[in-house]
Amino acid sequence: MFGHTLFRVDQKGQTEQTRILAYSINFAADVPAGAGLAYPIRGIFGSYKGYFSTIPYYLNVQKYRDIENRDIWEYRLNLTETQLRRFLMHAWELGNAYFDYFFFKENCSYHILALLDYADPSLHLTDEFLLWTVPADTVRLIVSKPGLYRTLPIALPAVPSSSASENSYRLKNGAWPIESRKISRSSTRRCSLD
Repeated sequence: MFGHTLFRVDQKGQTEQTRILAYSINFAADVPAGAGLAYPIRGIFGSYKGYFSTIPYYLNVQKYRDIENRDIWEYRLNLTETQLRRFLMHAWELGNAYFDYFFFKENCSYHILALLDYADPSLHLTDEFLLWTVPADTVRLIVSKPGLYRTLPIALPAVPSSSASENSYRLKNGAWPIESRKISRSSTRRCSLD
């Protein structure tokens, strides 16, 4: 319904062929197995703990694209070395901390934006979301910030499109799938909104 947002950090010198081996910074709710009907109710009211994790990007691709059949969209960001360092250091500091996870407000997208706000305090990205934070809206916000967004998105579709022109049409007309967005992080300047 909403999608998911995570941040991929590529190493210097990493190529498009090796980016799958990069690490990703993720924020997600710790939901016990078999949560059943309690899952949406507890998520709406912030009854789950949300944690940051750092795992290989290919595990996220496997989960979201290969298992959950979602499209993945990668967006390259312009972050300075100092901004990237601040982002990574703050994510590291938050490694064992938890935050109440609210599906509609303080979710994966909100907390990735909070890390970007820490990296560059002049951005005020989280200030734009008062009632809810939807991954597609966070992508639109990042793309609207002058100098933050660098290139056209890269699509990693779950199911190959029927034609190359379909993906081209989606990009030109802004008809991107809402299921999955990613702000990807390449060569120290790429972030991935899933």
